[in-house]
Amino acid sequence: MAQPTQLAYRTSKQIGIVDAAPVYERLPGFQVPEGNLRCCVYSPDGRFFAWASPDRVTVVDASVGHVVTELPADNVYELGFSHSGTYIITWQRPSKDADGNATKNLKVWRTIDDNAGESGERDVVGKFVQKNQTGWNLQYTSDEEYCARCVNNEVQIYESKDLGTVWNKLHVEGVTDFALSPGKTHSVAVFTPERKSQPASVKVFNVPQFAAPVSQKTFFKGDKVQLNWNQEGTSVIVLAQTEVDKSNKSYYGETNMYILSANGGFDSRIQLDKEGPIHDVSWSPNSKEFGVTYGYMPAKTTIFNQRAVAQHSFNLGPRNTIIFSPHGRFVIVAGFGNLAGQMDIYDLEKNYEKVCTIEASNTSSCGWSPDGKHILTATTSPRLRVDNGIRIWHVGGGLMYNEEFFELYHVVWRPQSTLQHPLENPLHPAPTPHPSALDFLGKVKTPSKP
Repeated sequence: MAQPTQLAYRTSKQIGIVDAAPVYERLPGFQVPEGNLRCCVYSPDGRFFAWASPDRVTVVDASVGHVVTELPADNVYELGFSHSGTYIITWQRPSKDADGNATKNLKVWRTIDDNAGESGERDVVGKFVQKNQTGWNLQYTSDEEYCARCVNNEVQIYESKDLGTVWNKLHVEGVTDFALSPGKTHSVAVFTPERKSQPASVKVFNVPQFAAPVSQKTFFKGDKVQLNWNQEGTSVIVLAQTEVDKSNKSYYGETNMYILSANGGFDSRIQLDKEGPIHDVSWSPNSKEFGVTYGYMPAKTTIFNQRAVAQHSFNLGPRNTIIFSPHGRFVIVAGFGNLAGQMDIYDLEKNYEKVCTIEASNTSSCGWSPDGKHILTATTSPRLRVDNGIRIWHVGGGLMYNEEFFELYHVVWRPQSTLQHPLENPLHPAPTPHPSALDFLGKVKTPSKP
């Protein structure tokens, strides 16, 4: 039997873990923590789940729910893990010590510390002053060999096992953002915003050959960027935004998009054939294509290949979100936020044929289950204080599970590999819904369009 998928949620009162399809029940071995819980996170490999209470951080084995370690870290507001869960990173609010110096509020710990000993004393692997909560975390390479952070015109790179010494540094005047690539080869993309009359730039370097970039792009209209690597780390999409639109057409400022390959073989501006903002961009897990939702409403959504050539455009509609399924078989094109919450699901293997439209009004977060057959939609606080809850839908359009919460703040799938969930025939047979879904559908008539 396939391993069940799993999700975790955090409300104003507690944190819970639910085994999802096909069982839909609370994880039996997990003791639900209650009280003021600020944040929770799975490790990227799905082995661990951690949360912060006011006086400590607790880590459990996500498969069974048993506590594996507790960290003596109080007032933690952000939590993260390295790729394989070897390290856990905590961020506390900036503060000063008795002498008026900034305390080291970013700490890296070994998740399982064999040297903690009887006294429970733990060695912190490294600690840093990190004032800004945005971009607070270290970035790790996929093999966890290196990690990096941005400090004063430098990207500083460390060997993960030794955070006391900077292993190498990339000096880029004015750098404000960077992204380490996933995948086997280590690349780093760095962004410098426009200054005076100098254009903005994105440069890609091989780690640690920092003498010259392998690929670079300069452009005007770039105050900030999102750097979006594909899973193989072979190409990076740069979504550049300005704070204000000089043409006064958009409240959000202007957006432009570029693509650079990690080996320097290709770079291009991505040409979009509809005027207006770029709402969303997303890589397929196959790393060979990406989707973009763009333009004034009704927006256009187009799939491009890795050389930025358009492959297919879907019908125009009130849409601002595109999400590929984990196996790359399906794609959701949806309209959330101030839009009605409709989700169109398309089958990319069957010539982009539409599978169904799901009505998911008031959705504030949405994500594919690792099995590639289910979709979670949630209505969360503080965006919406009422009707908070989670719903799980089958890819064919049917509602499978419904649960309502008071003040739901966060819900997240446990990361699992697609190898744990081979995708045989995802559409047939349609599974049996949980009684909570039938109960909900009995109260609300939501027409599902074929």
